[in-house]
Amino acid sequence: MLGRVSRPSARTAGVLLAWLAAVAAATLAGMVAVGAIGNGIISAGERPLSEADVSRLLAASSTTPPAPPSSSIGSTVSTVPTSGLSPGQPPTGQSAPPGQSQVCSTAGGTVIARCSPGIEVVSATPAQGYRVKDVEPDDGGLRVRFETGSGGTRVEVQLTCAAGVPSATTRVN
Repeated sequence: MLGRVSRPSARTAGVLLAWLAAVAAATLAGMVAVGAIGNGIISAGERPLSEADVSRLLAASSTTPPAPPSSSIGSTVSTVPTSGLSPGQPPTGQSAPPGQSQVCSTAGGTVIARCSPGIEVVSATPAQGYRVKDVEPDDGGLRVRFETGSGGTRVEVQLTCAAGVPSATTRVN
């Protein structure tokens, strides 16, 4: 019986068709899931930037001063000069005109302040491991206190206005 070839049975054909249908359904479900995830990450309104878009945005950003941090206490201003205050010292060198912001960076965080006409904290952003404890009036100015989560280390920034320009004194406890 060498020349006899067996034919696939109807049962085998049914199992094969069911398997192919399951593969097609699984592939379709996977494609729908990946498509849904992709739409959640990049919505229809967002697209990758072209080289020309990047060049245009970089050129525009070099002429525009940076904005203050988004997580801030107080009001938001649109300009922050690149020259900042040295921790514990009044501003030196080129000072900002009255009403313009000054930056004071400390171990506990960064304070952006301006005189308009009194001292105003534009933002107080804690450094990693610190939190803003409070921003309170103190001795004719304002005091910003940063402290570690455990309350162990405290950094105080005393802010005043001198001739319309913010001045900062820093103390670490």
